[in-house]
Amino acid sequence: MKKTLPAVLATTAALALSPFVQAAATLPAPLLGQWMTTSVGDTYYVTSGGQTNGPSGTGVTFTFTTDGHYSEGAYHNVAMYNCNTGFFGFTEGTVTAANGKLTFKPLKASLRQWATCSGKDTKEDVSDDPNIMKVKTLDYRVAASDTTPGGKVLTLTQANGQPYATLRSNGGAPATTASTTTASRPQSDPRAGQAVSGTVSLPNGQSAKGVVVLACPVDGGCENTASVRYVVITTEGAKANFRLEELGGGQYNLLAWKDLDGDGQYGSGDLAGGYTKDGQNVSTVTAPAQGLAIKLDLVP
Repeated sequence: MKKTLPAVLATTAALALSPFVQAAATLPAPLLGQWMTTSVGDTYYVTSGGQTNGPSGTGVTFTFTTDGHYSEGAYHNVAMYNCNTGFFGFTEGTVTAANGKLTFKPLKASLRQWATCSGKDTKEDVSDDPNIMKVKTLDYRVAASDTTPGGKVLTLTQANGQPYATLRSNGGAPATTASTTTASRPQSDPRAGQAVSGTVSLPNGQSAKGVVVLACPVDGGCENTASVRYVVITTEGAKANFRLEELGGGQYNLLAWKDLDGDGQYGSGDLAGGYTKDGQNVSTVTAPAQGLAIKLDLVP
């Protein structure tokens, strides 16, 4: 049975699009880029010449991108003689800034643990741990560094006034969004290089900036967040290109949404659309594919 475009948007998008629209949020320019504690470098775990090396100590790193995403790394390592014991926790998600506070909403998390002298080196997905995946809000302050020319200091404080982390940035170029938000994979992975691309067009001179384009698997829909691929368009104009990478071999529905009223929910007054060949029924796509056109219209 064919599924009409309004039906797919009403059942799938309403349930699952709102978490992704957070990616369209923009962050204050001083926050953008990579931040880290001064005692930990940006190489956490290096193996060379048969020896494992890693700095002793505890550190925290944050990266903030222009499209409202963040990554957080927490590192702890004890180095004694030729042995290293420690862990590295990594979390990715969306972040918003308002009234001097940052609100972090995790989307996925992983934990790596090692004990080199006993041969232990494990990595696991901990995205189902409620303690790790809970939303957190921290007070933040960005100030100029008094020791590094052009550098900055980011102070994060918990709601109870206790310090969370003090991090530094060298003032380099801010991080930008990738074409698709997804973990990188080796080229041997069959999903690497499987992409779909096309254009989105908006009515009445509306700008494409802020449109979220999603590829949702037919099997599981947008609720299957681990398999969803999406990109946030950052260019102006009533028409814009998109490209979604690292799709699997199954069939996908392509959906696009712009949250015009800014309430973070799909509904009346927004702009939405999907890939369709006849203008009424949803057409599935299989990667690789290109030249796919999505037209957004006002949601009644």
